[in-house]
Amino acid sequence: MKIVSCTIGLIQVNGELESLRGQVEGDVKQQLDTQVALQEELLAMMRAEQAQREAEKNASFLNALMSPITLIIATGLITWVSLYGYLNVNLAMLNRLR
Repeated sequence: MKIVSCTIGLIQVNGELESLRGQVEGDVKQQLDTQVALQEELLAMMRAEQAQREAEKNASFLNALMSPITLIIATGLITWVSLYGYLNVNLAMLNRLR
């Protein structure tokens, strides 16, 4: 009788251990799934922030290019280069005539 009752007790303990093992595995899987979801959310937030920074950077660069002082300086440089080229060609022609 003692062996039978010990065997029954061991079977019950094994059943409880299996139940606990399954419960722990389920809890661990749930926690891992939650952590993966949180990491994916954090990654999405970081990518959105990086895209926003990049958009702001591009917008500020375009604003700098389109500012009045930049346009005035660019126009002045183009004028000076054109004038230099024109005078250089005319001086070369005068030197040939001599």
